[in-house]
Amino acid sequence: MTQKAIYLNPVQVLAMLVCLLIGTSLSGAQQRLILDMVHHNPGDTPYDSAFNDPAVLKEMGYNGKVYFLFESPMLAINWESVDADILPQGSPEREWVDAKAAEIQGMQAAAKAEGLSVFAMSDLVLFPKRLVQKYGMQKTYGDPKHPQTEKLIRAQINEMFDQFPSMDGLVVRIGETYLQDAPYHQGHINDKTNAEATIIPLMQILREEICVKRNKTLIFRTWRAFDDNAARYQAVSDAIEPHPNLVISIKHCEGDFFRQNPYSRCIGMGRHRQIVEVQCAREYEGKGAYPNYIAHGVIDGFAEHAKMPSSDINSLQEFFETKPELFGGVWTWSRGGGWAGPYVKDELWCDLNAWVMAQWAKDPSQSEASVFNRYVTERLNLTGDNIAKFRELCLLSTDAVVLGRYAERGGFRGIWTRDQGISWPRAAKNPATQQRILQQKDEAITIWKEILELAQSIEWADDATREYAIGSAEYGLRLYEIYRSIIYLSDTEANGDQQAMADWIAVYDAAWLIYNKLPQRFPSVATLYTKDYSRFMKNNADLKVEALRAQLDVPVASAAEGIVSGGIVYQVSTLDGGQPNKKTLNAALVSQVCDPQVTGLTDVETLKAAGDTLSTYANSEWPGFSLASNNGVTIDSAKELERGYFEVKIEALAGSKMNCSALTFLSARGGASQSRGYVLYASVNGAPFRYGDQPIASVVNEIGTRAAPSNVTVDLNAPLYQGIRSITFRYYPLTDSSGRSIDFNDMALYGTVTSSN
Repeated sequence: MTQKAIYLNPVQVLAMLVCLLIGTSLSGAQQRLILDMVHHNPGDTPYDSAFNDPAVLKEMGYNGKVYFLFESPMLAINWESVDADILPQGSPEREWVDAKAAEIQGMQAAAKAEGLSVFAMSDLVLFPKRLVQKYGMQKTYGDPKHPQTEKLIRAQINEMFDQFPSMDGLVVRIGETYLQDAPYHQGHINDKTNAEATIIPLMQILREEICVKRNKTLIFRTWRAFDDNAARYQAVSDAIEPHPNLVISIKHCEGDFFRQNPYSRCIGMGRHRQIVEVQCAREYEGKGAYPNYIAHGVIDGFAEHAKMPSSDINSLQEFFETKPELFGGVWTWSRGGGWAGPYVKDELWCDLNAWVMAQWAKDPSQSEASVFNRYVTERLNLTGDNIAKFRELCLLSTDAVVLGRYAERGGFRGIWTRDQGISWPRAAKNPATQQRILQQKDEAITIWKEILELAQSIEWADDATREYAIGSAEYGLRLYEIYRSIIYLSDTEANGDQQAMADWIAVYDAAWLIYNKLPQRFPSVATLYTKDYSRFMKNNADLKVEALRAQLDVPVASAAEGIVSGGIVYQVSTLDGGQPNKKTLNAALVSQVCDPQVTGLTDVETLKAAGDTLSTYANSEWPGFSLASNNGVTIDSAKELERGYFEVKIEALAGSKMNCSALTFLSARGGASQSRGYVLYASVNGAPFRYGDQPIASVVNEIGTRAAPSNVTVDLNAPLYQGIRSITFRYYPLTDSSGRSIDFNDMALYGTVTSSN
């Protein structure tokens, strides 16, 4: 991305130099804040995360920890200084509050033992239910200007810091109120976006009680109150006198953490120091389940923000360089945000984003690239060319995400998929815009394949990291294939193309089939997206697909549901050989996955011999096999049956037998011109292939492309394929010219291998 020039006047240069010189040597409220929070799912079991450990955060470069809403002392004070009858001794409410207080004190003590500052995030206004009922405040407690509400807020602040003296500050949110894990409290605030009636009065109360009286830090969040309205933000800033202990918190983008949203116009505005919120496991983008490197875009600017006016700030680097006096630090959410899954088992991608953000914030004069390289060498222990490969993988992930689930240059709502669910995306009304969206989804799949190739080619320091890096990269690819099929289905429905709808339903079914098998191949991958999840989303995608299936009378069997069972018995795939050479297969790039009790292609010569009679037999131009023959568009004779095919035999070792369930592979046209299809045969236990045999699969003219291949599933659950010693597959390319290819990759046999005794 082209970086815009930044011009500083002498005063700005001096301020920046002073900030660089004093940086993290400052103490108290003036210190640049580098905070992290684990945003647990409200109402769910808290995350089991390394980032819960203060020692981990300290080692990563953080100087403070923010505890989540339900780890806040606001829920744990006993209110005895106000009225002992609010939470009387022996009541269920008091027992709950006392237990919560003990839990929080233990957490805060652990953070203090590591030298971290302790903050707690709290929703306001939030009171015990018994307090609201006793004082008859049901209609007034949400108004911070009401005398009784103001008095109780002040008392509440005093009790929090009296009962939890190790707490260094409070993070206040008024944009939402979560009560899922607060059974004895209730919360509400009136008119949360009204600067004069709500925001300013509340901030003045908190500034006086926390910053002035207590010399503690107040971090006031703008989220859903004054985060996306520059005039409102300026009004608040003008009305509230700055204080060294008062910091305003702003997400780096306006609204929620969507890539398509504008960079926050409020960053760098006003008179108060600002801390910038960064979500490292983004709730709309997989929650760390697949590669998604956002630190580069947050620090140096995302490509989609490059065309912002030169007067606007579009990156943290620019914020620091142009307004160093307002740059108060960075607050990452290493895990969480949103609801439900996916739940990661390996925190690699979260850790990468969080570590780079924390280390950069310690010294913003560093380049993002230099901090990234330190991560690769110090934490991943990569060397040589592997460093550059990992960098390329991560930068590609930023493109894959924005092209695959958003739309570059707009025209597509980002909320259609979030957490672990997918809803039905609406096709753009403008044909040119819709065509661009479809092309970008194709581009995303190509990029995801590049990411997977890079993950496979890197020499990882240990097997566990290698498995997860490759598995999570394939997770991204397979999920985005599902996304792509849904977006194309939406387009075909809008156009009324019933044949295309039926074709894309089959692609959708096969994509889910492959995706759902990932945990069997890569046990460390995150939990999966599910078809039935629809929380906070309208128009569940799978319900829509099923309605279209019924409308078109597409057989449920074509969905392949229940076809694939067991694990991968055998798989053959290849990487891209680079420069086009239609006569050469680079066997070194071909990989096989075999059950320990079976054999496949045994050596390079066997692999090459499998294509001796093919006119095209290569793995160049795309990450897959490209084949063509002289047989034409059909197999017309026994002679043609004995030439022009790719063959692979999978054989169980002595004492074992195979029970097959399915054969899956990716299928693509080698080009746009003319007819390109294939026919696939199978032979069991060494039986000969005969002209006139029934193929197990055939396609006259493939619709899949290299950018967006079809996901093919062949049912092998019939008795013929159970309890067998061996199975041989022959794949015949059928094209009208020996120079035109039909392509495939990732051919996998599913089933089980058992003892034959």
